[in-house]
Amino acid sequence: MDAKQSAQLIQSAMIIAGIGSLIQINVNAIISVTLIFLVSAIETIGDTSALAVSGLGREVTTKETAGSIACDGYVSALSSVFGCT
Repeated sequence: MDAKQSAQLIQSAMIIAGIGSLIQINVNAIISVTLIFLVSAIETIGDTSALAVSGLGREVTTKETAGSIACDGYVSALSSVFGCT
């Protein structure tokens, strides 16, 4: 079975299950959102470093950087559910 036959089989199964018209995968949208999340993560690292140096007079720790990236990812994912940019 080649790739085309496999795709047709999956599409047929989705139509039979009644979800074929509900699910559409757009690769361009996935790539765009991934790039936006990466840029946001880089911005968060810069913001966290700048705040630690200017506000606290020290370098940021790995735990603080990880926490800020995790919080940014959570908020970004939550805002995407509501259609916010």
